Amino acid sequence: MTVVLSEGAQWGEGDAWRVAPDPILTIGTQSGSEEFQLVAVAAAVRQSDGGIVAVDRGARAVRLYDSRGHFVRTLGGGGSGPGEFLDPSSIVLGPGDSVAVWDGRLLRLTRFDASGALAAVETLDLARIARALEPPLYPGSVEPLADGGFLVRIVEKSAKTPPSGMARLRSGALRVSADLSSIDTLMFFGDTAKIAVDAPFGRWPIAPPLAMGPVVAHKGNPPRVCIGGQTGPEILCLGPAGGRVLLRWVWDPGPVSDEEVRAWREANLRLFGEKLREEDILRMLEQVPTPSVRPDYSDLTLDGGGNLWVRIGPRGGVKSVEYLVFDPNGVLLGPLTVPPLRILEIGADFLLGVSRDEMDVERLHLFEIEKTKNALDRGDA
Repeated sequence: MTVVLSEGAQWGEGDAWRVAPDPILTIGTQSGSEEFQLVAVAAAVRQSDGGIVAVDRGARAVRLYDSRGHFVRTLGGGGSGPGEFLDPSSIVLGPGDSVAVWDGRLLRLTRFDASGALAAVETLDLARIARALEPPLYPGSVEPLADGGFLVRIVEKSAKTPPSGMARLRSGALRVSADLSSIDTLMFFGDTAKIAVDAPFGRWPIAPPLAMGPVVAHKGNPPRVCIGGQTGPEILCLGPAGGRVLLRWVWDPGPVSDEEVRAWREANLRLFGEKLREEDILRMLEQVPTPSVRPDYSDLTLDGGGNLWVRIGPRGGVKSVEYLVFDPNGVLLGPLTVPPLRILEIGADFLLGVSRDEMDVERLHLFEIEKTKNALDRGDA
């Protein structure tokens, strides 16, 4: 394993990348055509001609838009038959801009050719993977990789009473070949931190604001995978040839904001709102300590050039968030301010993400990434 420690940014004056303040394309509307009313976009990718493929998990639909944002077609539809979806959650582009959509509920990958016609349906035998594990570890969520394999999260399931105090159950990640002939353990780590509280129905685990938990990103064919457990400023990246690089850095992630604590409280009120009275929910939340310091990072994204974008938290309140960008060798290039988006894909010169406004309207945005000539000459792209 190679360990790379970054104590400062490599970008000099005038070298830093910049995400344009305004999007060059926006898709989504509050009213109008159904094809533009986004419910819960889980994934989106940009095709070679600039078109965008979006997986709307809430609408159980996969929609294609051209480079100007005009609707082109819908792939498949809701249901459990061939070419249909119950829970579409991620997408992989294949040769010629063919599309493969993963359905986590049906445990299957549905492939469409470049014209949008159904090409193949492949179901994953998750029970076979489960037999390779020892209880209480079991397969959890699944992500398709660009090489045809799968990235499988494993989680610990226990019937015991939740432990007192803050605790993290065991978790890990497997890389599984397309034919299931190879199942490799990539890393073990702690699952999302939770604390058991007294609820009306007994002891119940609740994740605190900005709870530490595993974060995983993958990109490329053959794929590169980066994993972090949020236990400190370090991330493990595994190359396609088996090489391992441990990234470490020195950077202040900043304090926990009031907006983040308020969002955590509102999310739990919605989660328990149908079963408990508001005063009971608030009594539960009062038992959860609020952290004063945020984790060193909260999200990971690999871009098309193999650079790792590490989200370290908001610096501009609700107006922007900050990322640290590391090159493929694990060296910190520097910080980058990004509009408040949930990033779905980063290319060589673009960033694709989704936002939700105060009216609860979701929109896809495409932003240009501006890179200096010095950065391009050095190969930072």
